Amino acid sequence: MNWFRRGVLLLIGLCFSSAAAQTSTCGDLVGQALLSVQDACASTSRNQACYGNFSLEAFPRVDVLDFTFADRGDRVNVADIDSMTLEGLDVEAQEWGVVLMQLQANLPDALPGQNVTFLLFGDIEVVNADSPELTPMQAFYFRSGVTGLTCAQAPADGMLIQTPEGVGTINLNVNEVDIRLGSTAYVQAEAGGSMTIRVIEGQAVITVNGVTVVIPAGAQVAVPLDEDLGAAGAPGEVEPYDPATLANLPVSVLPRVVEVAPAATEDEIDAAQANAFEDEGTGLGPFNGKFIIGEPAEFCPAMANILASSGVTRAEYIALIRAAVMIASPEERAQIDAFIAVLEACP
Repeated sequence: MNWFRRGVLLLIGLCFSSAAAQTSTCGDLVGQALLSVQDACASTSRNQACYGNFSLEAFPRVDVLDFTFADRGDRVNVADIDSMTLEGLDVEAQEWGVVLMQLQANLPDALPGQNVTFLLFGDIEVVNADSPELTPMQAFYFRSGVTGLTCAQAPADGMLIQTPEGVGTINLNVNEVDIRLGSTAYVQAEAGGSMTIRVIEGQAVITVNGVTVVIPAGAQVAVPLDEDLGAAGAPGEVEPYDPATLANLPVSVLPRVVEVAPAATEDEIDAAQANAFEDEGTGLGPFNGKFIIGEPAEFCPAMANILASSGVTRAEYIALIRAAVMIASPEERAQIDAFIAVLEACP
C-alpha cells in the first residue's frame, strides 16, 4: 500500500512524494521503537527502569557510583535515578526517547510479580521526589512536551500508567497530586500550565489541596501547575476526553490488553462523583460495607471465588487493603476495618 501511494504521488509531483516518504519514515520509526521496547524491556523487574529507545539521558543520585543507562535494554534501579530527560520525536535524527518502568508503588512485598507499569515517550523530564515513607519513584515530578507533532502516526508526548489486574488501586504522587489508580491512565504535564490526567480504562481518584474528584474511563481532568511543576490549585471540572486524540497511544506495549474507552457521558461522570468512595481504593469491588456486614453468608463464598480466580490469598489481599488504607479518611478507615473483620471471620 505504501509503495502504491508513493507511486501515485510521484505522478502528481515530487514534493508530494517527499511528504509521503517523511510520513512513512515517521510511522516506521514509531513502530520500530515500540517493538524495541517490547523486546529489550520484557524482563524488567520490580523498581527498575529500562532504556527502551534512543535517545534519553538519565542522571544518577550523587551517592550512586555504578550506573549505566546508555543503550537499549539497559536497566537501572529507579531508586538510583535522580532525573531523566527523554528526547522528542525527530525523524531526521531517527530519535524518539522511550523508557519503561516497573514500580512497586504501595503494592505489598508479598506480591513481587505484580508491578505498576509506566511507559514514558517523547519529550519528557522526570525528577525523583524521593521520600523515606514511600517506595522508589512512588512520588516524582513529571513534564511532557507541549509542541505539536508533525507526525500523524505518533502519540503526543506523555506517560501511560497501568496497574496490574486483581490488586485494587495503587497510590502515587505526581507533581504533588495524590493519585489513586485502578486502571490505565495517560498523563501530560506542562510547567506553568497544567497536568491533564485521562483515564482510558478503569477509574482514578485524585486529590489536590483537599479537593477530591473521580475520573471514570473516557474522562479527563486538569490540575494547574506552577513553574516548578508543583500543584498550584484545585483540579478543574471532570469532562469527557476526545478519543480521536488518543488513537495512537502505544497501549500494545502495556502488560494488560486494553482499548481506549469512548468518551464518557455527563451522566457517567456525575455517577462517578456521586459514588466517589463507595468502593474506590479499598478493593471492595461491588461489596459495600452494608452488603458485607449484612450478608456474610453471601459475601464469604463470593470473596473465596474472587481470590481463587485472581491467584491471591486472603492474607495477601488483606495486606493490600491495609496498604491502601494509609491515605483513607477516618470514616473510610472504619468501613475498611469492618470489611477486614468480616473477611477474616470467613471460614
